[in-house]
Amino acid sequence: DMLTLTTFNANGAGIYDLTGLQFAANLTTLSLNNNSVWNLEPIAGLTLLTTLSLDYNSLSSLELLVTLPRLQTLHLRGNWLDSSAFDIHIPAMQAKGTDVRFDTRPEYARPVVRLIYFLPSDRRPQLDIDEKLDGFIKNARAFYAEQMEIHGFGRKTFQYAMDDLGKAKVHIVKGEFEARHYLDDTHLTVNAEVAKQFDLSRNIYFIAVDNELVNKACGVGSPYYHVHVAAAGECFTGDFGIEVTAHELGHAFGLQHDFRNDAYLMSYGSKPPRLSYWAAEWLIAHRAFNPARATHNTEATRIEMLPPSLAAPTNAVRLRFEVTDADGLHQAQLLTPTLAGSAEGFPELLDCKALNGSANATVEFVTTDLTPENKSVILQAIDVNGYLSWSGDIPIDISSLTAVEEPASIAEDANGDGVVNIQDLVMVSSNLGLTGKHGADVNGDGVVNIQDLVAVAAALAEAAAAPALIHAQTAGELTASEVEQWIAQAQSADLTDPISRRGIRFLQHLLAMLTTPKETKLLANYPNPFNPETWIPYRLAKPAEVALTIYAIDGSVVRDLALGHQPPGIYQGKSRAAYWDGRNAHGEGVASGIYFYTLSAGDFSATRKMLIRK
Repeated sequence: DMLTLTTFNANGAGIYDLTGLQFAANLTTLSLNNNSVWNLEPIAGLTLLTTLSLDYNSLSSLELLVTLPRLQTLHLRGNWLDSSAFDIHIPAMQAKGTDVRFDTRPEYARPVVRLIYFLPSDRRPQLDIDEKLDGFIKNARAFYAEQMEIHGFGRKTFQYAMDDLGKAKVHIVKGEFEARHYLDDTHLTVNAEVAKQFDLSRNIYFIAVDNELVNKACGVGSPYYHVHVAAAGECFTGDFGIEVTAHELGHAFGLQHDFRNDAYLMSYGSKPPRLSYWAAEWLIAHRAFNPARATHNTEATRIEMLPPSLAAPTNAVRLRFEVTDADGLHQAQLLTPTLAGSAEGFPELLDCKALNGSANATVEFVTTDLTPENKSVILQAIDVNGYLSWSGDIPIDISSLTAVEEPASIAEDANGDGVVNIQDLVMVSSNLGLTGKHGADVNGDGVVNIQDLVAVAAALAEAAAAPALIHAQTAGELTASEVEQWIAQAQSADLTDPISRRGIRFLQHLLAMLTTPKETKLLANYPNPFNPETWIPYRLAKPAEVALTIYAIDGSVVRDLALGHQPPGIYQGKSRAAYWDGRNAHGEGVASGIYFYTLSAGDFSATRKMLIRK
């Protein structure tokens, strides 16, 4: 019988809803520490309460507690109290003689990462969710500390809310709708409900949504709408879960996608990830990484783009911006919307500039990474106090700026027939060692040598001739032993410039074409996991019509790739392997998850598994 209760202790019981306690009218002592309580309405009428312990819950407003007439002791440590709690409600209770024990308002408004587990109405809570989120956030925090130290900035990292045992404090928000309601526009639909309990204008919210995907991906993050990650399926397991956590938090800290190096955390590339120097340099100013920063932005950063122009090298574009901020500028970043893949439309980083506290700077970028398909650029800046500014999309017409390229030189056309082909390679090889002026001396150094042969090979690679055509041209012209000897000579000559490396790679592909496998075989795709594209290698022991079919985990066909009639050979390098861009037959990017691919070649068929991780 609820009316017989005078004392009730439910510390650490995972409680977030107090419905039912309104019937315990004779309660005098209530202890609910280390739960997820946010709505105090059910206990607002318990007029006999003298002691109330609510340490480490999800409280924001205390308005309903002010009316409790006999309250003598109130414990409130570890809650995210709003301004009215500090300015109005706590002083009102203290004036009535209540001993209120709470964390003092911080002197500096350093953003703290707050963890929320969002549970759609048709999902049952994961029993180990607190443990999982504690592991992910701790490992992500350690990753940032280690990377900042590697770049010479000390072990700076972000802070996250903890309970009194040092574990990550996880607050539960029960969704009003079923899981499918939150699959699209997750950041909008979820935030609309979370905002009913928490002030999203303060701190950084890491919201784990109990769904296999959010916004059709593993996660989405922004300085403006916080972090949302899928708290189910492949996205929420092991090292990948830690990487998703760190990546999406990076977005919340203002870091954009950086595809300049696939080893960077903010790309989708190789593992283990790392921070770029410029990302670390950005974070040393960010408010989440600093215990003492000004709580108010004295003056908003002003950004104005000056007229763009051409620059060296050919087709490089010079972009200049006037940037001013009375507080002092720390770093500026040139961005442009990504053109394709799962990140299409989201900004990606092109270049960065350190501004070293300058209050007024003309920031100049010279880039060859913009093409006529790029219709806009963005300048993002951070000031010395860690406040971010964003220019918005600035239209740009690259077509009207870029110079017309001169016709490419065909010095590699050794036999002078107007096209670079295998016959030029044969001509150079048959004249190796010849001195003096000769068409086979393509680099004009007075001697026909391995460098000339590699240069022709590089030109062939650049021409990107169809593998079947190259195979036909080599028939009767070259042998595998000849090509193998050229590769050995090129490697012995230590040719390391980009053109030579391309030529050597072409020779290696040529050798592979001249080597007939003993059996037809489907090989593992690479990279795997991948996002958004992958290459699928295979070997053919005899000529065959080759087709590749991509299946979803439920067996439905995602994409059919007809590779045509292929001669025997090793189709392993990127220039020869089958390629899948991560899209279905309608050109739409597919979701994260496990997929299967089946190779059919004549009477041969084999299937393997691959994983898209976004």
